[in-house]
Amino acid sequence: MCPFSGRGNSFLDHKIFNDRMGQPRRYIENIFGILGNRWRIFRKAILIQPIFLINLVKAACCLHNWLRMTDQDYIPEGLADREDQVGQIIPGRWRGESQDDTAFAPLQHATRSVAREAFEIRQRFCNLFNTSLAVPRQYDRYIQILNNENF
Repeated sequence: MCPFSGRGNSFLDHKIFNDRMGQPRRYIENIFGILGNRWRIFRKAILIQPIFLINLVKAACCLHNWLRMTDQDYIPEGLADREDQVGQIIPGRWRGESQDDTAFAPLQHATRSVAREAFEIRQRFCNLFNTSLAVPRQYDRYIQILNNENF
């Protein structure tokens, strides 16, 4: 699902949606980026039956978690993405180290009917994140930004 662009009438609603959808995406990218950085099997397409792939990913996640708890040097400083004090994303080293030999391929453009359906789903999530699923802290950063721009 694509994020909203910076243009539009409901700027704050769209920024909230982009943040709420971007965080899980970054976590997943980091997880598979680190797995690919640590285990070569995740650097290319894995041609096995889906049930075996699910078990392979689960086993790799278990090994990853165990290594994180038992080996201080398993994930060196700066390998994963992180945020600075103002919320800007600082890309992790895994992005540069594994781009040449990776299974992460650019997504293909969708047909119009698929794109329209995705747009409608995105709008529903945007509405939910700004109404019934809103969390108090989601507005804090933007209120601070708006206050700083007014001075």
